[in-house]
Amino acid sequence: MTTRHAKIGAALCAAHMLAASSALANNVQVTSVTLQNIDTAADTANVQFNLSWENSWRVTSGPSNWDATWVFVKYHTGDLNWKSANLDVVDASHSLPAAATLDMGVNGTRGMGAFIYRGAPGTGNNAWNGIKLKWNYGADGVSDTALITLDVHAVEMVYVPQGSFFAGDGVVRAGAADIASLIDGTVPATAAPFNFVNAGPTIVGPVAGAISATGLVAGAYKPVPTTFPNGFDAFYIMKYEGSQGQWAAFLNSTSNLGAVPYTYFETLVSPNPAPPAVGFPLVETWWGRQGFYSVDNGVLNVVPIRVIGGNPVAPLPAVPTRRLVTPRWPDRAFLSTDVAALAYLDWSGLRPMTEFEFEKAARGPVPSVAGEFAWGTADIALLTYAMANPAPNPATSMALLNDGLPNEAPAVNYNEAGGNAWVRATQLKADSGLPVLGPCRVGMFAKPAYNGPTPPRIQSGAGYYGVMDLTGNLSELVARWPFHLVTNAAALFVADHGDGVLGTNGQQNVAGWPTTAVAFGVRGGSFEESAVPVSFRSLLGAAWPAAPAANSIRNPGIRGVRSAPVVAP
Repeated sequence: MTTRHAKIGAALCAAHMLAASSALANNVQVTSVTLQNIDTAADTANVQFNLSWENSWRVTSGPSNWDATWVFVKYHTGDLNWKSANLDVVDASHSLPAAATLDMGVNGTRGMGAFIYRGAPGTGNNAWNGIKLKWNYGADGVSDTALITLDVHAVEMVYVPQGSFFAGDGVVRAGAADIASLIDGTVPATAAPFNFVNAGPTIVGPVAGAISATGLVAGAYKPVPTTFPNGFDAFYIMKYEGSQGQWAAFLNSTSNLGAVPYTYFETLVSPNPAPPAVGFPLVETWWGRQGFYSVDNGVLNVVPIRVIGGNPVAPLPAVPTRRLVTPRWPDRAFLSTDVAALAYLDWSGLRPMTEFEFEKAARGPVPSVAGEFAWGTADIALLTYAMANPAPNPATSMALLNDGLPNEAPAVNYNEAGGNAWVRATQLKADSGLPVLGPCRVGMFAKPAYNGPTPPRIQSGAGYYGVMDLTGNLSELVARWPFHLVTNAAALFVADHGDGVLGTNGQQNVAGWPTTAVAFGVRGGSFEESAVPVSFRSLLGAAWPAAPAANSIRNPGIRGVRSAPVVAP
């Protein structure tokens, strides 16, 4: 965490960066946050900061896309009641270095955040100083003399361009229509993949030109509306699954957090455990692969909130006395819940992806391959990545290279002939020989240089456009399309973007998002399952009208998307 204080006229800006992390994934950094150019007549000011990250790109061939950061601003006026800053909706109102450009993400008349990316083709590291985002603080009801604390967040994203793609991989998988294979309805018996060639509406059923699912009988079904994105239109997607560092940042700059939905501190112990003695480093879960702690004046304060498989044991401390949360392993993926993931997406101005967008992000515009994983082949590592741990602990005698550090990586058996993924077969092994279940570092399989006969995309486990970990580590929470819907039925999910404001219970309150698990499921598999192909839908859970069972949305992570702003060519 970086803190800056600057006396600016009558306002004191205590600006600090909590999000994105200081050593996360491609090392996105937000520094030197200040409040500049305060105009008390217009009630505007510029939030100024430096932004950098590594291994960036903008290419005009192949995927023809770029990576970006989604930058949004939180603030409070001394009461720890965090709010989203209303940024100006006009791109030209903001100031960037010549090498950078931006597109504003707008909700109605509010600027929720900015996609900042390279202005011209190229690859390498970005280091842009003096970025200024214009904040309409008067529209937020902030007075000219308020004591402002700013929190600038940056999340790495990948641009997925507009275009056609295939859903389904030609493999017939059993199950009711809501979990069966996606196919072209023209000749249902062939199970041929369906080609999305426009943004919809998309006809549904076992008829010519329609998307269908194996086993779906003839009938009148609701078309997939444009409010349920089918993946054809451009969108941005988080480059990595949300990290434990990002989850801590969410906790530290969010108000109205209830106890029940959120993983704050977790433990392997049964419900209502006694807090550990001072000096115990943290309360851990998943064999020490996820955990958080808080410190007041150098004294450890452990506040258990929820026990996996158990009951909530305490609410979050009340604002404004709540302690800051520190992640023990900030670079590892955060094992979430569907409720917690949706709250993060609402808070950050993103939204869940649809199951069609998931397949687009993984496969890209190329033809489907039967049984393929996110990297486009059906070849995958099958051996553990761990080596003998020189300092074994009670959980395991195996460890990754630099286990738990920002450069955590496979110690052995990195697959140079096929894809790599953190799944049940490749995990650590305990003395008993059983796998040690839990998340690993996001983007762990990417390397500065690659050996072997296969392309970097395959070895790194990346999707076609450069999105990491779509297969394995944590499952991908998606909005599922319910094929059962009759013609005049209401859609269960509408792709509205989060507005940065949670409900009084700390949960998402976006009008178009359901408050139950009926409309959601998971894709891509997690550390707990065998490797799951891109088009495998059975993990979506129960068929309509039942919601997926609690244990069917298994090990979800946090990965959001946002429909790309429409910009002039």
